[in-house]
Amino acid sequence: MKLREWIVDNPVLRYHLLEGMRLRARYPRWLLLTVGLLILSLYLWAFKVAATDGSVLVVIGLQMVTVCLVTVPMTHAIMSVEFEKATWEALVLTKLTAGQIVMGKFLSRIALMMLVLGLFQPLLWAATIDEFGKALVWSAIANIAKAEIVIIAWALLLIAATLYFSYRWRRGLAAAVAAFGGQVFALFILPGIWAMFVGIFAGSSSRMEPGHETLTWMFDPLSIVVNYSPIMTLGKLIPELGGIQQMNEKFPFLWGTWQATVYLLVAFTITNYLMRSVARATRKPV
Repeated sequence: MKLREWIVDNPVLRYHLLEGMRLRARYPRWLLLTVGLLILSLYLWAFKVAATDGSVLVVIGLQMVTVCLVTVPMTHAIMSVEFEKATWEALVLTKLTAGQIVMGKFLSRIALMMLVLGLFQPLLWAATIDEFGKALVWSAIANIAKAEIVIIAWALLLIAATLYFSYRWRRGLAAAVAAFGGQVFALFILPGIWAMFVGIFAGSSSRMEPGHETLTWMFDPLSIVVNYSPIMTLGKLIPELGGIQQMNEKFPFLWGTWQATVYLLVAFTITNYLMRSVARATRKPV
């Protein structure tokens, strides 16, 4: 079964999951202990702030910033290092399939990112309880959960794209530049240009606002670029001022869930294409 082959019986996945432990063994124990205590102190301080004067928007924003800044550095060299260190041929000569090679590296980065995002969960729910208190309702919890799904889906898309760049160009630096540049373009430059274009040629910015009860917002060419931005998606799910009235407002149909689904489909397409590219290049089965 493919899933068992990719996850359970995959030495590439095990290698990359244990890679951090091997790296830590190179440093003096006192240094690791000092850094660990410093990180723990900062984390406990952040938890105290979130529990006493927390903001859901701030924690969600920190998660998104962390995904955008951390995902690329931890993924950009995972494929290219095999070419830079001349270990790709040795890897190809093993009995590993193309699927095991690609999915082992892909899933190891997902596991690491989920660990990073998991550290935010106590902060997020401490801030949620502090901000809403007894007024917390299921609709607010649902919106926060959707925001988490959007962030995770965007992280998977970034991992898939960076992994592909790392294999295609075989240079970690080139992959990092492409991934960071692509993020800046997709998150800031393209939506700004598109909004200006719509404002000039459509004559009204009202077309940029998605409808509520129909599916038209999903396919509206005048607003599709803005609506599929994770920043726009999170901005509507978690209003800046908080408040139960805003958290209970009626969102466009499947808002948040649909964007996350699209991100996951794109990530699946990129990963599948990468696996087949490796299979063709190495004449190995997927």
